[in-house]
Amino acid sequence: MKPQRFLVFDHNIHEFWQNRILDRAYMSQFPGATALTDLAEAAQKAGYEVMTADVFLSRPTPYRLGLVLTEIGSQHTDELFRRGLIPAVCTCAESPIIAYDFYHDLARCAGRYKHAFLYGGAGDRLRGTGTCFHPFFWPNQSRKVLAGRPWLERRFLVLINSNKRAFQFKLGPINPRHPRSSLVAVYHYLRNLSTRYFDPWMRSDLYLERLRAIEYFSRDPHFDLYGLGWDNPVQGVGPSFQRRLLEALRGCYRGRIPGRIESKLGVLQDYKFAVCFENTVFPGYITEKIFDCFLAGCIPIYYGAPDITDHVSGETFIDFRDFRSYDDLEKYLLKMSESEAKRYLEAAADFLASESFDRFHVSEFIRRMMAAFDDVVARYV
Repeated sequence: MKPQRFLVFDHNIHEFWQNRILDRAYMSQFPGATALTDLAEAAQKAGYEVMTADVFLSRPTPYRLGLVLTEIGSQHTDELFRRGLIPAVCTCAESPIIAYDFYHDLARCAGRYKHAFLYGGAGDRLRGTGTCFHPFFWPNQSRKVLAGRPWLERRFLVLINSNKRAFQFKLGPINPRHPRSSLVAVYHYLRNLSTRYFDPWMRSDLYLERLRAIEYFSRDPHFDLYGLGWDNPVQGVGPSFQRRLLEALRGCYRGRIPGRIESKLGVLQDYKFAVCFENTVFPGYITEKIFDCFLAGCIPIYYGAPDITDHVSGETFIDFRDFRSYDDLEKYLLKMSESEAKRYLEAAADFLASESFDRFHVSEFIRRMMAAFDDVVARYV
């Protein structure tokens, strides 16, 4: 008789708790999240009982072998290990400037797991930990290009992003009646500042570059901006830039995109080009943004992973680094003929259909994860 096996999903996003990762309809509202549902279903077929960490800890659960899959870490992580579960896999789909505590202390956070699936640049900090490092590739659900508007009927340019900045932490009020809590608050504030300014992984923040793109292209009536939060002030910029951005937003902001990932693709299908900037420059950090453009038949203007062409054909996108200024970029876009655009779009469709894209497909994500679980089980059975 096979031993009873548990796979516990330990996630730091509260919305995924209460076993919601098993609810495909619910998870489909979060970009890339249905990959977790696919993985959970694959684990169930392989004989695992799957649950989220909060559910596992809420009831006495007899088991012989329990594995933990952790995304960054949560308030439950240490307790899971105290209960005797095996730290099998750690992963992180966020960039260093978002999950800065995790990346800054990566050897401690991820180094206690048997396997770690992280963006390629993270491997150096896991050397000597005994953790088996695997490059993480964003898992896409589809490789089929959607039919969109004819090229000449499309609008010029779109940018889809939320209004947010990294490292916008503030020192809370100091209460002299509670010196201990005040000292802890000061410590964490200073630690975050130190991480921000002295860790080389935290020095690249492309949120500001997105703002520059918005300010420049807002002069064109055929440029549109979508996303959450743009009706609020932009954080972390000076008053002069803030005023210019507010003026720019009045002309180009079209509101949020409601609903699921299909809604985003539907918007992209109406445009020739999309500003496609990651939030940081970090090796291997390639998110869904560029692939959404490919799937929608929209040409991405990409800026992010410095090794992007090691993973994605350079014929499929416009590399922002090739231009000295936004003025040069705009001239290039406006002069592009339909036949030139067709070459980009055909190259993107060929890439999606190729073996090179396999690593970015959800089926490969599941295969690699299940192989890691099998490796851990083999060590304990």
